Amino acid sequence: MVTPFKCTCLNCGAIIPHMKKFNTRIEKATDKDYHGVVIFRFFYRCPECSQAFTIVTDPATNDYAAEHGVRRNVELWKEK
Repeated sequence: MVTPFKCTCLNCGAIIPHMKKFNTRIEKATDKDYHGVVIFRFFYRCPECSQAFTIVTDPATNDYAAEHGVRRNVELWKEK
C-alpha cells in the first residue's frame, strides 16, 4: 500500500511523502459509518521512529483522512 497524501508524523516530525510504499494492515472501521458505505482503516508505521499511525477512507469527500498519529500537509478541497 502507498500513502494517499503527503503527511507529517506527530511523534518525530518526519515528512512522509505521497506515494511512499508501506506494508500495511487493513480493517473495516466498525465504529464509523457513512450512509451504509464501508469505511476502511489502514495501519502504517513511520519510517523514522516506527510510531504507528492510521488513515481512514472518507466517502463524504471521496478521499482519505488522517485519523491518528499524522497530520495531513495539504488539503486540496479547502484550497478551492
